[in-house]
Amino acid sequence: MLGAILGGAATTLLSSALSPKPQTISTNKIRQFQKPTQDLIQEQLGIGRELMDPASAINMRQRGIMEQRAADTGAQISRGLASTAAQMGMSPGQLAMQQRSAQNTAMGDVNKQFQELLTGQFNRGLGLIGNMTGAQQSLDENLANSYVNRIAQQNQYAQQQYQNNMGSIGLGMNMTGGLMRMFPQGLMG
Repeated sequence: MLGAILGGAATTLLSSALSPKPQTISTNKIRQFQKPTQDLIQEQLGIGRELMDPASAINMRQRGIMEQRAADTGAQISRGLASTAAQMGMSPGQLAMQQRSAQNTAMGDVNKQFQELLTGQFNRGLGLIGNMTGAQQSLDENLANSYVNRIAQQNQYAQQQYQNNMGSIGLGMNMTGGLMRMFPQGLMG
């Protein structure tokens, strides 16, 4: 009886020592794989959000460029009107009124163009965010699946090793039991 208990304990200890430990899945490991691409995706998402924000630096810079062009266009029209007014004998009040009207038209066009720009920027930003969401999903799925498959293969190998070791231990225990039955008094006695 004592031999059977000791044999069982030895079998368990030997089996544990000889079998590789199964791997576990680490979400931190998956995140490590994804970090470089995740950083790029975050950057692209930031750009997408900026494009969608009417008050962002990108859009304000565009508005400034449009306003400067409108001011230049208005100034050019004003010079042309001044030349025409002098040739036609137009009064200074009429000239000022026409110049102001040309300036208002140019600036009104800027507001319209800026609204069109904002609509386009919003759509580009939304598209960029949608693309990055899809890229992130693909990245997550591919890396996680690859990692999980690798862990499954390692665990399958560990299970096979365990079964092989248990078979060897069982064979050894059977041989020991057989020897004990053959020589109940021991080999020396």
